[in-house]
Amino acid sequence: AAALPPADRPRAKALLVEATTLAPRHETAWLWRAGLADTPEEGLKHLRAVLAFNPASAKAQAGVAKLQQQ
Repeated sequence: AAALPPADRPRAKALLVEATTLAPRHETAWLWRAGLADTPEEGLKHLRAVLAFNPASAKAQAGVAKLQQQ
């Protein structure tokens, strides 16, 4: 994923919160939320949300493994 300029992060995060509220099983939106998380713990929370409805998600599994190493 391309890096967002710091000024765009709050708007992107707000839109992703809205997207995951309206479509709670939208895997890509959750993955993006994880990518924009401010802390590893926040990222893990979003990746686990994906795994709750799609336990086979390779991207979420890889993200969890990476964040757990931090």
